Amino acid sequence: MKQKWVIINKKGDIKAVAKEQGVSEIVARVLLNRDLDTKDKRDVYMHPSVCGLREPSLLKNAQKAAEILAAAAEANKSIRIVGDYDVDGITSTYVLYKVLSEKGARVTYRIPDRIADGYGINRNIVDEAIADGVELILTCDNGIAEYDTIAYARQQGMTVVLTDHHEVPVKDGKQVIPPADVVVNPKQESETSPFTGFCGCVVAMKVMQCMGADLTPLLPYAAMATLCDVMELKDENRVIVTLGLAELRKTRDTGLLALIRANNLEAASLSVYHIGFVIGPCLNASGRLDTAERALELLLSENEGEAAGMAAELVELNNARKAMTENGADRACMIVETVAKRRAEAAGDSNWENYLDKVIVVNLSGCHESVVGIIAGRVREAYARPTFILTEAEAGDGLKGSGRSTENYSMYEEMSKVADVFTRFGGHPMAAGLSMEKDRLAEFQRRINENCTLSGEDFYKKVRIDLKLPFENVTTELIDELRRLEPFGKGNERALFAEKDLRVDKAAVIGKNRSVLRLNLTNATGCRINAIYFGDIPAFIDKVNATFGYEECDKMFKGYGNNVKISSTYIPDINEYNGIVTLQAKLQDIMIG
Repeated sequence: MKQKWVIINKKGDIKAVAKEQGVSEIVARVLLNRDLDTKDKRDVYMHPSVCGLREPSLLKNAQKAAEILAAAAEANKSIRIVGDYDVDGITSTYVLYKVLSEKGARVTYRIPDRIADGYGINRNIVDEAIADGVELILTCDNGIAEYDTIAYARQQGMTVVLTDHHEVPVKDGKQVIPPADVVVNPKQESETSPFTGFCGCVVAMKVMQCMGADLTPLLPYAAMATLCDVMELKDENRVIVTLGLAELRKTRDTGLLALIRANNLEAASLSVYHIGFVIGPCLNASGRLDTAERALELLLSENEGEAAGMAAELVELNNARKAMTENGADRACMIVETVAKRRAEAAGDSNWENYLDKVIVVNLSGCHESVVGIIAGRVREAYARPTFILTEAEAGDGLKGSGRSTENYSMYEEMSKVADVFTRFGGHPMAAGLSMEKDRLAEFQRRINENCTLSGEDFYKKVRIDLKLPFENVTTELIDELRRLEPFGKGNERALFAEKDLRVDKAAVIGKNRSVLRLNLTNATGCRINAIYFGDIPAFIDKVNATFGYEECDKMFKGYGNNVKISSTYIPDINEYNGIVTLQAKLQDIMIG
């Protein structure tokens, strides 16, 4: 994949920022590169605390929603929460159910089945609620795109409180807000919250805060949802994740502890990685391969034995999901490359990458519809292009699919331009879900590509570098300072540095699965450092062979003098082995030559 390296280099007085925050000029540059252009912003960032969270009533209609719910609870009205089957939807439902139950409300929940119901509230779910004597429906992490369903519920005499965070549908240039009694969604017009990048669980949490709920026990769930829904770790989100992780590390919640232990983890050592790539996927797996209500039941459980059994089942489901995802991603990439190579061959061109569609659309026949979103993300990463993966809908005719986008392509906006090809769609600029009839697939593929204005460097992987940093500057003190910038994630990525003209003194492939490349590097000034690389090692070796020749590559692996040179981005790190501490560079993106 072609890359474009860019030095971020935001403007600001580096010396003044360094003095103000008591950090090195290197870290001051990183702070400025994160758009922390005022002292107040930097103070909140460097010292996250509850003080960095704004009054929940600043979120438009949050107070009104709380008042309606409080009145319903007081009147002993039956309330039904309608959530969603991902981590954000599950935790949103948990927060609402937990608080309302504790306040004495007569409350139940319903999470749509991914296969039988599809995403979000629908008429069948409303009819179920009516049959059960429900008087108020409370949505979370869904509902903003369901105008007709919400209107139907209101026509049946139901009160509807809608909480969501997805993009609001637009028609003729105007937002189409469903006719609920109250809508809480930071994406709606005239929003009064200074920050609007919340996940659905945080929206739900703020409504509950307006009802007087204690914030502290809700923070772990809000943090998990923020990370798993890949919200930007900026402003209040970063504070929520920081505080939520701290609470999660000392949680006594039976269900959470069971899931942590089932994954052989210790609560006190949980990190952003564990939430995003271990705990979160287990919760998601229930909604993908079974029912998300199993994950919710685990979180609500107060019986250790029962919780342990449920947690073990979720881990098994997640393992099955992993296998399905790997198989599906391999198949999807093979389809994409086969089509591009046929086009290249017909044109007499050996560079098949020039013949990839601007927007990749793959009908992955036989794939379980629950994993198409993950596969779309994998394909998007492989080719740096917006990607839609579809498969046969398991409930009825037609196709269902998910899309994952690149930062320069608003997926929801572009889908809106071809809305007539879908039977249903919705989502964000970066991700979306859709349903369509099979005979509209070719039309969708053609039109979405015809409308696409991406070209040239838009298809390069963008690598944003904080600054060029010679290895001489890598110290334990710098690494300690950089750790103060955690937690890392979207919108607050790890600081990334770069060095060029590096001589590879020696290389070795190591690890049980031979998945790690260890290198001894020397820079232009003679400074040496050990480095590790977890990327595509076969591709690295092939490129070294192609650029410098087999003999030079062989000498590199034997540790003999050679001519192999690379440039690389890297993250400063510390390696601890047998009590010995050494500095090392974690290589991220490598250019050969």
